[in-house]
Amino acid sequence: MPTERFLKLPEEKKEKILEALIREFCDEPLESVSINRIIRDAGISRGSFYTYFEDKQDALSYIGMELRRGNDESLKNCICLAEGDFFRALELFIQEAWSYLKKNNICSLQKNVAMQANANPLYVLEELSSEGKESRFTELSNWIYDHVDRSKLKVADQREFQSLLVVCYINIMVTAIELCMRPGQEEELLKMHNIRMRFLQEGVLNHE
Repeated sequence: MPTERFLKLPEEKKEKILEALIREFCDEPLESVSINRIIRDAGISRGSFYTYFEDKQDALSYIGMELRRGNDESLKNCICLAEGDFFRALELFIQEAWSYLKKNNICSLQKNVAMQANANPLYVLEELSSEGKESRFTELSNWIYDHVDRSKLKVADQREFQSLLVVCYINIMVTAIELCMRPGQEEELLKMHNIRMRFLQEGVLNHE
């Protein structure tokens, strides 16, 4: 994670550094990422880079942190646009997320991360695997719980709602990864995403 010195930088400078990082990590796999290109594009010295980040992996972790923060704000906005309709908000969110991935070339970044030799095939679950991430997700879950229309959901309390959100969140993450890794199959992948969401929303048992 970035150092306190980095976090105290003016927002404009942090944004410029983030943009330079995303460009480099989108264009190159981790082992080929060039610190020299990053510092040139960001307009900082090599010494400054190492006072902000420990190494390339640390810088990549920062990108992930910022993308997750942006996703959190996007999901909150979708909850508001859907006037508290939970599943409608998730529908809006996957559309917005896919537009962002395409516009900012994040699919290339996703591919580069996924193709690392030491990549964990279950890394879609890492959002909930550490205390810091769990705290962030719990905070997001609590916010959503307070802003959705729970009268339409069969959840007894916040714990049950968080479990529902985890399952939905994993489905969204899997879909985003599939969209990045399987170009040209957007229609089919989004159709399958909607089917999985329908199973979550309506169940799979025939009640006739």
